[in-house]
Amino acid sequence: MSAKTDNFINKNKRASVIEGVRNKIPPSITLAQAILESGWGESGLSVNANNYFGIKANSSWKGEIYNADTHEYYNGVLTYTSDDFRAYKNPLESFKDHSLFLHENPRYSNLFELDFLDYKGWAHGLKSSGYATSPTYAEKLINLIEQYDLNQFDKKAKSLKNLGYIGLVILIAIFTILLIKKFKK
Repeated sequence: MSAKTDNFINKNKRASVIEGVRNKIPPSITLAQAILESGWGESGLSVNANNYFGIKANSSWKGEIYNADTHEYYNGVLTYTSDDFRAYKNPLESFKDHSLFLHENPRYSNLFELDFLDYKGWAHGLKSSGYATSPTYAEKLINLIEQYDLNQFDKKAKSLKNLGYIGLVILIAIFTILLIKKFKK
């Protein structure tokens, strides 16, 4: 791995594991989506709006908005456009909102019936549920997970889930404190 990829994964793995345990989303999926959607944290959207997941701001969004150029596939044709996206104060807010977005949106409810360690099922499920318009979205996520061994974090999160509720609460509190300290730097 390069220093850039190492840094991104190390900086965001805790948030992915915390959200994985808290919201039953495989951390490998969260990390792969963050990598893909934010261009390793270097896209204009992630740099200027701390939006690591390309989540758009529709009329129900009550937070800040950032307009950015983007691309979508319509009927298999790549189209360039601009759109309003959700903006966050820091990356941690983006990770938390990503989890809420998946949990609260009924079109993703089928994902939570999948085995927690089934990152391939999650990747294909995200694509078929309309998370992204790219015809190769699922394959891109799977390739990132396998190339960077991101599913190791799924196994860690599953182990944390098995520790029990009280231990989990304590660990989440500790990780949250560490994340806040890390993002303040």
